[in-house]
Amino acid sequence: MRAGPAVDDRGELAPLRSGERKLLETLVRHHPMRMTRAQLGTIAGFTASGGTFGNYFGTLKRRGFLVEGRDGVELTSEGLREGGGAPARPQTTEEILDTWRRALRAGERRMLDVLIDERPHRLTREELGARSGFESTGGTFGNYLGSLRRNGLADVDGNHVSVSEALFLGNDR
Repeated sequence: MRAGPAVDDRGELAPLRSGERKLLETLVRHHPMRMTRAQLGTIAGFTASGGTFGNYFGTLKRRGFLVEGRDGVELTSEGLREGGGAPARPQTTEEILDTWRRALRAGERRMLDVLIDERPHRLTREELGARSGFESTGGTFGNYLGSLRRNGLADVDGNHVSVSEALFLGNDR
């Protein structure tokens, strides 16, 4: 049986912990966009498969601040209120890319930038590795490419990789 929301000694809901607040603020910043758990974790600075993320995520879900469906995670009206309301959404592709660049590790960022520079063309894994400074058969390359794929930033089709078109608004080319 799952525990309910944490309460203080007066029976009132306890304030959100800093990690819970960080997840909530990440969702508010990107509202009304739905995010996957992987995207939420990456942008907020957590590993989505980790226990800490799971605990924070569970608290927000139990308190009714977010819902998760097949198409991703989104804020409820209560979550939006608790998070202080919705700020302006990114208006340009560059703002979206800057959000991801801040969230990614240096190697992931390098790989993403190589893919962006090649858009709309695909690269082989070997070409991507060589241009970003990694051995394409190495574990680091595989981990970084996996992160880009999980976060919806790269499309992988067999041996070919391209940047995800979902990152680009309108006809940005």
